[in-house]
Amino acid sequence: MGSLPSADYLGLFLSRLTLDNTELLFGLAVSSVVGMLQYIYSVLLIRHEKRGPFPLWMHTFYLAHDSSWLVMLLHANFTHQPHWFLILMPLGLIIWNAMELYCLYHVVTTERQAVFSAYYGKNPTLRQALVHTSAMTLVMYSIIQLGLVLFGEGCILQWFCLTNVVVIGGPASEWLERGSRRGLSIGLALVSAVGTVFTFGPFGFWVLGLPEVFDQPRYYLVGIVMTLLSLLDVAIVASYPPKTPTSGSPLPVW
Repeated sequence: MGSLPSADYLGLFLSRLTLDNTELLFGLAVSSVVGMLQYIYSVLLIRHEKRGPFPLWMHTFYLAHDSSWLVMLLHANFTHQPHWFLILMPLGLIIWNAMELYCLYHVVTTERQAVFSAYYGKNPTLRQALVHTSAMTLVMYSIIQLGLVLFGEGCILQWFCLTNVVVIGGPASEWLERGSRRGLSIGLALVSAVGTVFTFGPFGFWVLGLPEVFDQPRYYLVGIVMTLLSLLDVAIVASYPPKTPTSGSPLPVW
């Protein structure tokens, strides 16, 4: 049996993403910068404070998501009309993948005790951490591939929207448990709040790029909830005592 055809949302989006569509370009630029900054913050926090802001499952989810879409966008260069987005976005995904792998490396090395002691005792081994992380990564790839089967391979904006929901809702519980700003950042929380506004606002590239999907009351209602949650994330981090520089250590990340 053949598969049912799915809507070519990617092709429709590309047809609107022209150099004279400045509103759409601005929304895309803001969201792309926000996404880069979020993982740059993660890398800096791990380097400077030996603790990252995101739980393990988020890193494995983003690795599976971004590498899957990297392959599909490269393939789209052969199935769609030539477009600069199909060249630049894969380059961005390669950078994201590199930062995700960097963070995962430090989760199983630098952060191993903090992340895995709840499962394997006070001194989890490198092997235990690697097996755990590999299994979780396999599960995340399976979830992404199942989603692509269910929703179709043209639903790139739908998936990118989901990643922005995950970055707001995913770490909230862990941030409540941290008890300090180590590995956390008010700057990161504020950047994510801005990204949420541009994800769900009528001026964001989701609504402007695919109004048939995103320009509806339920989407904006979800956006209100997600924006409030993003502000709660800021409040959680701000409620902890400020970081204090220590002699001989890099300056803490604000």
